[in-house]
Amino acid sequence: MAMILTSKRHIPDPEREDLRAVYKSTFGICFFGTPHRGSSYAEWGVIASKIVRAMGLDANDALIVEDASSALDDAREQKQSIQANHVNMCRFTGPLDNGYTRVRAAIDWLIRKIEAAPPVAPPSPLPVPPTEELRGQASTATQQEYEAALTQLKELKLEKGVSDLLNAAHEGNVAEVRSILDLGVDVNKELTEGYTALHAAGVKGHLQVVQLLLDRGASLIVGTLYVPHDYASALQWTCGPAGSGSLPIIKLILEHSLTTQGPEQTKQLVNRKSNPFGWTCLRDATAANRPAVAQALLNHGAMLLSDDKGHTPLHHAARTGYIEMLETLLRPRSPDHAAEIQYFLHSREDKRLHSPLRVASNRGQVGAIKCLIAHKARLDIAKSGATPLHGAAYHNKLDVVKFYLREMSTEKWDEAKLSPHTRNDHGMTALHDAAGNGNYEICQTLLEFGLDVDEKDNDGRTPLDWAIKNNRRDAAHVLRVWQSDKGHKESAEEEARDLQEASGEDREQAVAGAVSQTDYKSEVVGN
Repeated sequence: MAMILTSKRHIPDPEREDLRAVYKSTFGICFFGTPHRGSSYAEWGVIASKIVRAMGLDANDALIVEDASSALDDAREQKQSIQANHVNMCRFTGPLDNGYTRVRAAIDWLIRKIEAAPPVAPPSPLPVPPTEELRGQASTATQQEYEAALTQLKELKLEKGVSDLLNAAHEGNVAEVRSILDLGVDVNKELTEGYTALHAAGVKGHLQVVQLLLDRGASLIVGTLYVPHDYASALQWTCGPAGSGSLPIIKLILEHSLTTQGPEQTKQLVNRKSNPFGWTCLRDATAANRPAVAQALLNHGAMLLSDDKGHTPLHHAARTGYIEMLETLLRPRSPDHAAEIQYFLHSREDKRLHSPLRVASNRGQVGAIKCLIAHKARLDIAKSGATPLHGAAYHNKLDVVKFYLREMSTEKWDEAKLSPHTRNDHGMTALHDAAGNGNYEICQTLLEFGLDVDEKDNDGRTPLDWAIKNNRRDAAHVLRVWQSDKGHKESAEEEARDLQEASGEDREQAVAGAVSQTDYKSEVVGN
């Protein structure tokens, strides 16, 4: 095919005998951009456009020249006009740009015309033009050149077809998806970072499009590229927060995998880790809080695998307080699965050796704590030797502290060989943590339970020392009051012992001294 732009201005007589073969070898003439023949009101349009821009406004897409300005007035001419301001249309921002799409549509129209045209014999070689004026102005149009140009146009069409396929899948346009695939566009062709049509349809929740793509051979393995060798599949995208979470689509993909790949390959697909964080489909479903999706994945072999930080889906559900999700993850399907649950329930692959129970404690998720304990989660200690009570006190989670002290049975503490008075590796109790972070209500609660206000850590610091060190005034005030009350109580107990041991005159003197001392202490406290 040849595209030749002719002009009466350059060739006085376009019907000359020596150019007739050129015309016969020319399939079509394309004009893009600036009008070929000018316009009677183009200049006024340019002036108006400049005025609008000077006012800080955007020029509209109205035409500034007549449609006929790009026509040759030839009876053989077939015209495909684009009704838009070509100045703006040429400023493309990318393959999805509206103007770019419309221009490419015009190219597609020409390609379809070429493909639909009846085959013609290659033209005979042209004689050398007799005049020096035209020498070098035209070249021989060979069959090889025609085929090469046609191949390039087809590649251009297929490249655009991938973009169109993605857009059609994203919009749920089944007819358009089918039409584009019929043109020969690769159903698994990746547009941007591995994002395929199956991703787009799954993310937007278009069930019929997903079915069509699977029927046409869409791969379940091809996925979005995050790093050079890790991909997130369309299934994972659909399950996660960025996806639709469509249960019918997820079940369709899983059943399609079972039918075409078998149970083992389906299990590998479900448990495949991807993207920089090492998440699985189940981890994504947990992050999106979709228990029904999680159950479908579990039914097809999903495991409670940890990500790159050592967090399992149980950790995430415990952190966020997704109770229904926790119940789904902890519901055994078989004895083997029950053993797996118990393993991951106490998994401490977390880089801080935090179990799901500790994560829930640190985040103040009392409901999650109750759920985990109901499923036999045990109290444990962190890498620092701290109990979950330490974590709750340190992170200022009053409700969790109250639960551990008032609602949880002592059997649970005994089972773990721990107690609310347990000291961590630094010799600190939960009261030290609460005082150092200034939560006076937690300090009050722990003191009322019986933790010692004068307990010293390995460095000899009391909870009051930590409160003063970190400038926690409210906590320091509560601790001082308790120290004062403790001093009064110890003094009274000592006096009571003295009274019991005294007799006669000594006893009367001891009582008088005790009354006098009590009055003095009252004055001090009152001040």
